[in-house]
Amino acid sequence: MVEATSKPARRKCALSIAIPASIVSDVPHLREKTAKIGLLARGAAIFRVEEIVVYLDYGAKDCKEAQKLVCKILEYVSSPQYLRKHLFRKEPELRFAGILPPLRTPDHPLAVRMSGLRAGEYREGIVLTSDREGSLVDIGVEHPLRVMRSLRKGTRITTSITDPARGIGDVVDRDKLGTYWGFRVSAFESSLGNLLSSKRYGAAIATSKHGKNVVEIWETLSQLFACSKNALLIFGSPNEGVASILARENVNLEGAVDVVVNTVPLQGTATIRTEEAVIASLAVFNVMMEGMKLGS
Repeated sequence: MVEATSKPARRKCALSIAIPASIVSDVPHLREKTAKIGLLARGAAIFRVEEIVVYLDYGAKDCKEAQKLVCKILEYVSSPQYLRKHLFRKEPELRFAGILPPLRTPDHPLAVRMSGLRAGEYREGIVLTSDREGSLVDIGVEHPLRVMRSLRKGTRITTSITDPARGIGDVVDRDKLGTYWGFRVSAFESSLGNLLSSKRYGAAIATSKHGKNVVEIWETLSQLFACSKNALLIFGSPNEGVASILARENVNLEGAVDVVVNTVPLQGTATIRTEEAVIASLAVFNVMMEGMKLGS
């Protein structure tokens, strides 16, 4: 096990990944589905993904129910352990949540006491009570943090510790933190074609074994990342590639994205599972962006 020596910085070009709701359709049991989603979550966290978008691939069976399952497990594993009792009930989708790996991202700190906190430290929290004088927020230590703002009970917030000795803090915008703060989960209630046409991302990159060899278009991809504030990496399902998923909507893949890339040229297996493709692709792009000094 390799321990990080410092808190990771946010990328200059934020990475989002788009995965289909049917990503776990190739395994029958909830335990296996949970393990697969846990592996995907670890890969996303390791490579500092900011957002996981789960889109509906309507060709798959029960895609809306599948989306609900994938998002629920991703939201659970991405939440700090001390907040889960506030955010989740005993739900059937989380029956095997105990096998999920800990993410150990900066927003998942190890347990400490209030006296162990430092001024300027960030913690995720849930508002417990609120009045005109301020709010009490559970941040995973023995006493709630007092925030001098009236906030709605049950709201999840990111806090900054301002006075550890007195247990006082303030609310901060997680999107403005310089530190990587885990990933968000977005359930996109429509198709991949509609996600791409929304133009929410500065760059759209599709992965496919039929795409261009990543080595041959290394400079093109590097420039795409350098010119974009955020980039969406798109992955297919266990049964269909991105091109086939879009073809059902009469959308041409090459016309809908900036580039189609093969991040695993000369693969040694007949197929690559979606979660494997995600991790392999993120590893390649991490090296690329670090070489360009876009990694932090």
